[in-house]
Amino acid sequence: MKWDKYFIINIQPRDTIIDIYAKKIQSRYNIPSNRSFYDRRDSGDIFAGFAGTTFNALPLSPTALTPVDRTSKLMIVSHGSEYGLHSMDMATLARTLVNAGLKEVGLISFKACLTGKDQFLDILSKDIAMRGIDHGWLLGYREIALLPLSYSGSPWHTRLDTDEDRYLHDEHGYKSADQNRIRLVKGNIDVVLPGTRRFSSVSPQLCNLRRRLT
Repeated sequence: MKWDKYFIINIQPRDTIIDIYAKKIQSRYNIPSNRSFYDRRDSGDIFAGFAGTTFNALPLSPTALTPVDRTSKLMIVSHGSEYGLHSMDMATLARTLVNAGLKEVGLISFKACLTGKDQFLDILSKDIAMRGIDHGWLLGYREIALLPLSYSGSPWHTRLDTDEDRYLHDEHGYKSADQNRIRLVKGNIDVVLPGTRRFSSVSPQLCNLRRRLT
């Protein structure tokens, strides 16, 4: 899936695991610092004294997410559970997005454990729609997500903590079928980009093929 623009928010920059994860994603998608953000409430001015050594990002501001549109993918990195993000409740997350100027987005992808397991995405979709955020899709992992080490599978693809995904990922360079790895929730606007089935409003079923890691 190729989006025109990629954005990332590190919700827990003080957490070493989350910071490393955010840096990996930033590098994979070649996201510039002016499209990379962190939540100041978790970090204060943590980056002021560590320029060049941590996740290269700007603090969220009232205009940070105004360039995001329906051709954009926004990734939110945090620890999570089936109830949402560990670091903030759902209402706070929705307000954070609104206060950062988000009006429209093609996909919000949660790089957080278990956020696709229960009803978090469904409820959040309704909440942000009522707050005026038009969105095509929300995505979350169904299981606990792990970032493989460089010698274990691909360092760019999140591995799930399941027997199947560990075996496919580490031994054969594949990831499990999307229907086993992620959950997608349709938002309040139609977002269909060429060359994809996963995000098609006409064919909303998740791809059931295993994909080799790239």
